[in-house]
Amino acid sequence: MDHGRLQTYALSICFLSLLCGSIAAGLFLINVVKVLVPDSTINPHLLAKYKSNERLRKYNTDHSAVAQSALTNIPPIAQPMGFAEGDTVITSQQPIHFSDKEIEVIRLKQLEALYSNHKFLAIQKIIFNVIIMLIGSIIFVIHWRMMKRIGNIST
Repeated sequence: MDHGRLQTYALSICFLSLLCGSIAAGLFLINVVKVLVPDSTINPHLLAKYKSNERLRKYNTDHSAVAQSALTNIPPIAQPMGFAEGDTVITSQQPIHFSDKEIEVIRLKQLEALYSNHKFLAIQKIIFNVIIMLIGSIIFVIHWRMMKRIGNIST
């Protein structure tokens, strides 16, 4: 058997596993920063709407019905089948407008949900990156030992 080709194969796999491990380590560090300092990694425009009650109201009046439903108790209505675009659909629900204290509670809950979701996704990605680094390490060790064994046999 050609030991040179086998050594080249083993070293190539070692290189690729190190490359994958390096990329996963970089992504791991980015996600650690997301968990530790979420304000630096969340889109500032997304955070801006939660700075005050007035900003949340302004955002909800400037955007779609989906965003407006955040300050009312009515969920957005999808276009029902059998109605054409622009037809009037009458519902029995009337919007309830919240007081400043209620909006404050809603705003803080939405902000907490934003942070919680951001942290959850970062932790999920950290676990994924750790798995990739673990698999890459195992593959590296197997092929490094194979290459060393082949080197001992050929000398």
